[in-house]
Amino acid sequence: MPFAEPMWLDYRQAARRIERSESTIKRYRRDGMPMPLRDGRRVVHEDVLLSWYRERLTAWPIHQQRLRVMRARGAGR
Repeated sequence: MPFAEPMWLDYRQAARRIERSESTIKRYRRDGMPMPLRDGRRVVHEDVLLSWYRERLTAWPIHQQRLRVMRARGAGR
């Protein structure tokens, strides 16, 4: 079975992929997310983007509250 080719995303594509703004992707880059230049454009590998997004999502207080509510509802069954 052949491996899928790596998915490289520019700012707009990356923002769409995680349903955030382009300025969020730019902030991730400023914070250290690797975005090499390819054909004169900054790109990020999809796996790297998703990893950065997940790390920040788990630290987001609103997300934490939603998880607590979901767990409480599940425990009350």
